[in-house]
Amino acid sequence: MKVLCGDELGQIKLVNIAKGVDTSNPDSEKPEIVRVPSTDRKQRVLFMSKLDEDLVIVLRADGILEKRNVNDVTEFIDSWKVPDDIWEDGNVVSFTFSHHWIFIAFAGGKLCFRNLVTEEIRSLSVKGPISAAAVHPRIPGVVAVGGNENDIAIYSCNEELDDNYSTSSLWDSATWKCIFKGKNVKNDRLDLRVRIWITGIAFTESITQEKDGMVTVKDKKNPLLQFATVTHYGHLRFYNTTKSRRPNVSMDISQSPLTLLRSIPNTQCLAASDKKGRVFLFDYAKSRIVGNFLGVKGSATCIDCSHGLVGIVGLDRNVRIYTNERKPLANAYIKILPTSILILDERDTAEIKQEEEQVKDEQEEEEFWEGIQQLHNEEEEKPRVKKQKVSSRSS
Repeated sequence: MKVLCGDELGQIKLVNIAKGVDTSNPDSEKPEIVRVPSTDRKQRVLFMSKLDEDLVIVLRADGILEKRNVNDVTEFIDSWKVPDDIWEDGNVVSFTFSHHWIFIAFAGGKLCFRNLVTEEIRSLSVKGPISAAAVHPRIPGVVAVGGNENDIAIYSCNEELDDNYSTSSLWDSATWKCIFKGKNVKNDRLDLRVRIWITGIAFTESITQEKDGMVTVKDKKNPLLQFATVTHYGHLRFYNTTKSRRPNVSMDISQSPLTLLRSIPNTQCLAASDKKGRVFLFDYAKSRIVGNFLGVKGSATCIDCSHGLVGIVGLDRNVRIYTNERKPLANAYIKILPTSILILDERDTAEIKQEEEQVKDEQEEEEFWEGIQQLHNEEEEKPRVKKQKVSSRSS
């Protein structure tokens, strides 16, 4: 399995971990690591995001973005610096790539966008402070934000929630507006106000299996957007914008502050972590926590869910890989604390080599038969010379 790690010293590491590896066992096989060295905390890695299967974008603490090839992380392709008037103190709460645009959200409420094709930069603002932000993975131009005493809000420049909205027209201040503002839950049983502090957001249409978009509600077109949040006070909440401004489901899942929330692709599950080192698996279909990802020590610093795997880094500096069903697959100690991880490949090196050899054999066999067919065609195209009959004369 291949995992890309960025750490607090600015190093980028491509870690090749075989299934079954556990570096806490001295007799275990060691992971293979390729490093891009750095020793400057001012260049520490804040976030990483995939551009495609071969490229990643890395955001550093000095505002530099780097484009790198995942097949050779030492290969530096391109870089760009966030303008100083946008970067300010660099307190970034969210970073991703979606619909040809890089998205950076700052705690003060400033949002920065950069088009990778045209290199155009656009800047917008939302009400701050924000502790979490998320871009809709399918519908262009939709952003959800929330923070300390700043309830969930959804902004968009694509008011009709059109799947085919022109990406070149995204993030235009002329069409930018708030299309949904959340409302706090009702007072608790002591009639006390419940405090607000959004710390994680995830859009959930893939989990609820109901497609987001414009729908008709009581003869009026309304945006249907579904998402989940976690809070500093241990709440997990689900929203449906057509039903209520308040969450339609709210539950306490931890006595400790929740810090991260991730949807797990191709499942109806979410992964949520708290500051005590617990990472919960919530099953939407069952409406409950079905278990924890065991072994994580200290609060999770980063989580990635892709390729049918869940990668988690705790404060003990171990990268742990699990299946979507929480089965541990590998555990590798990384000396410098990773601040961001990306799962690049679920296969072991032996599996990759076997598949590559199989593809090579199939190509060689195909080329062989193509050569045979070509020779056959050439023989068919040759003009046939008629043999003249030799008549025998009688003497």
